[in-house]
Amino acid sequence: MAKVVTRPQRFTPEEWKLASKVKHKNTERDRATAERLILECDRLDQEGRGTVDRTLADVNKKLVRQHYALLAIREILSNEKREYDNIN
Repeated sequence: MAKVVTRPQRFTPEEWKLASKVKHKNTERDRATAERLILECDRLDQEGRGTVDRTLADVNKKLVRQHYALLAIREILSNEKREYDNIN
């Protein structure tokens, strides 16, 4: 048997205003949440960049120290080789 088709219920002006206010509140809440999320992402990004920069600076210092240590060892070995060659 066929169902009777009814037309959709119409909003009264009060219901329309209430629905509009609810949608507006939900939209504002979503906007505020999105803004907080953006700020949190920016904070985490800056924090991560700071950590990376400090780590990179530390690694560079260690590499420079290691480089100079290797140069010193190379100089010592060169001197010892010269002394050995002079003896023989």
